[in-house]
Amino acid sequence: MERNNTLRDIHVRNIVNIIESGNLEIDTGNAYAANDYLHDNIITYSSAFLEQTDCYTEILGVRVRETTEGTLQKPALRIFFFDSCDIVPTANAAFDLTDGTNTTIDDLQGTLDVATLGYVDLPSGASTLDTINNTYFINPLVVYTNTNRAIKAIAMTTGTPTFDATGAIQIDLIVRHL
Repeated sequence: MERNNTLRDIHVRNIVNIIESGNLEIDTGNAYAANDYLHDNIITYSSAFLEQTDCYTEILGVRVRETTEGTLQKPALRIFFFDSCDIVPTANAAFDLTDGTNTTIDDLQGTLDVATLGYVDLPSGASTLDTINNTYFINPLVVYTNTNRAIKAIAMTTGTPTFDATGAIQIDLIVRHL
């Protein structure tokens, strides 16, 4: 693949960036079952790509942050990454890939498992998990290419957390633009 050596290409390639999800809409009143959607709506990481076409972004890791004033749940999760996805998750409902009318297994680009033991407690009453290496991914290197400049994700519980009313979760991507 050939690429023009424009000033933009020279200055923005190989830059590591964090793309934040914002607080996800989670169910704070009921217990989750294993294999439930963690949140409402699809997570869309907008502008994950620098250009409209011929652009690649490598996911280096994922940072999951749980913040609450009550008991931290440190939820075990499986995060699914898609290049295209029309599934509309509902928090605490059973995960089903056929919930989307046009989403198929071919749209799935990779998964990441987040273990409960990986969380690190912070003195502020929040817990965080940093997974800054590719060993957590199905493939040692997950690279995306698409034309809509976004990466889509859905998080599924693999345990049975019950979140306090003040509970909030963010799932941020650590990416490198290639």
